[in-house]
Amino acid sequence: MIGQPPASLLGTRFDRAGRAGAVEEVLARAATGAGGYVCLANVHVVMEARADPAFAAILAGSWRCYPDGKPVAWALGWHGHPTEQVRGPTLADDLCARAAATGVAVGLYGGRPEVVAALERELPRRHPGLRLAYAWSPPFRPLSEEEQLQALEA
Repeated sequence: MIGQPPASLLGTRFDRAGRAGAVEEVLARAATGAGGYVCLANVHVVMEARADPAFAAILAGSWRCYPDGKPVAWALGWHGHPTEQVRGPTLADDLCARAAATGVAVGLYGGRPEVVAALERELPRRHPGLRLAYAWSPPFRPLSEEEQLQALEA
C-alpha cells in the first residue's frame, strides 16, 4: 500500500501504507537520519483532535499518522480510501524484528518507568541482535528546554 496518498478523517490525516508498508517507511526514514515522529490514531485520538486544536496540531506535525484501530480503517474505506489497520504494538514489534536483522539501533522513549524497564529486558530476548541505543521514561509533564536537548542529544 506504499504510495497511496494520505486521506483525511474528521480532520486527521492518515497515511495508508498498511502494516508492512509502515515498517518500510519508518526504516527508510530512519536510514536517512531525518527524524520525525509517527502517530498511531484510533477513534479516541481522532475525537480528541477534533476537540483540542493543540492536540490536532501534534497529529498534523507528525511525519506519518497511521490508523490504529479497525473502526478508523473501516471509516477510511467507507470514504473511498481503503487502508489497513496499523496497530502500535504490532508495528513496534515488526520494527524491532527488522532492526535486529539489519543492525539498526532502536530507542525507547515514553511510558511508565517499569514498562520501559520491562521492554529493555524483553525486546532483546525476543529479537536477538537488537541494539537498544536509548531508553528513557520522561516525567509526565512538559519537559524543560534542557531536558528536551538532552533527550535529542542522547
